Amino acid sequence: MLNKLWALILKDLKLFASDRKAMLISFAVPIMIASLMSLVMGGAGSSGPQSIPVLVVDKDHSDVSAALIANLKEGKSVEPTISNEADALASVKRGKFSLAIIIPEGFGKEGVAATAGGEQPELVIANDPSHTIDLQAVRGLLMQVVSKTLYSQAFGASGQEERLPFKLTVKPQEASSDQEASTSAMANIFAGMAIQGILFWAIDAGMSVMRDKRLGIWKRLRAAPVSGGALLYGRGLSAAIIGLFELFVVLAFGIAVFHFRIEGSALGLLIVCVATSLMAGGFGLFVGALGRSEQQSRGLSILAVLLMSMLGGAWFPAWMMPKWMQTAGLAIPTRYAIDGVNQMTWRGGALSTIWPSVAALLGFAVVFSGIAIARFRWDEA
Repeated sequence: MLNKLWALILKDLKLFASDRKAMLISFAVPIMIASLMSLVMGGAGSSGPQSIPVLVVDKDHSDVSAALIANLKEGKSVEPTISNEADALASVKRGKFSLAIIIPEGFGKEGVAATAGGEQPELVIANDPSHTIDLQAVRGLLMQVVSKTLYSQAFGASGQEERLPFKLTVKPQEASSDQEASTSAMANIFAGMAIQGILFWAIDAGMSVMRDKRLGIWKRLRAAPVSGGALLYGRGLSAAIIGLFELFVVLAFGIAVFHFRIEGSALGLLIVCVATSLMAGGFGLFVGALGRSEQQSRGLSILAVLLMSMLGGAWFPAWMMPKWMQTAGLAIPTRYAIDGVNQMTWRGGALSTIWPSVAALLGFAVVFSGIAIARFRWDEA
């Protein structure tokens, strides 16, 4: 059985390699789009939502730090969540939060003393390097809120923070990795364009299934001593292998030319890429099994891929979207593929961080291929 399945896969791989121009185009298109987007982006950070979720670590545990946190909660610019330092840094590193505000021990005492000309207080912001605009917005807000809080604590009044005789020092501290924001943005772009590219390749694989069915080739294949399920799985696995190769080529080009690195686990990146390719292969079978005509199915499938790419964060990072779109993206396979690749590249995540993404991608692969097997019509003209 396995020998027959491998023979079917090898046949499709040979057909793909026989048309060298088409093969080169399938690699070149996502590379060119990702390169142009990276050059245009030029390292721009993200534009955060109106209300920025941040973590707050209170190591001071003073009346001043408590008042500072209360004033942050009263405003509409940030949504503070209390955390400890280890969990906060880990959450920023994984990309769950863009910022963590760390209130150091002794901040309240030094802050009140600074209103009388004492040593300037200092806050630490652990930030995701891809959220530079979030950092700038929160940094400016902190200058206002801390001044208001310290003046109120020192003199029992508020609304006159402009009279404070000092400037607050905010110390940024990148928590994700040592890569620059521009490099991390490029890594996200190349991941997105590579995944979008293999989904378009999956559409072509689905169209070939429909074309072979229309020409009666599937009927002749059924005469061979191979089950129908093996025939379809062979086509899906060959599409997955080609998609995996395309993923490797696009990501390798981005690493070589735009210098983003694999900060996390290389094995984890391989596992994510394999799971993504299996999802794409299943999607190709799904397209080929449910389509009524090649023309109609191609148009609908392209629309589906474009929507999945946009909502999944392939065109621009998911954190730039409105909250309802971020929530909708959780039902899109590309979201998990891009998150998994990002964790293993510029976020520097551990191997354990990719398992939710891998499980979701394999789940989509099973659903797509299962529906395809159940709905495929062998005797359709």
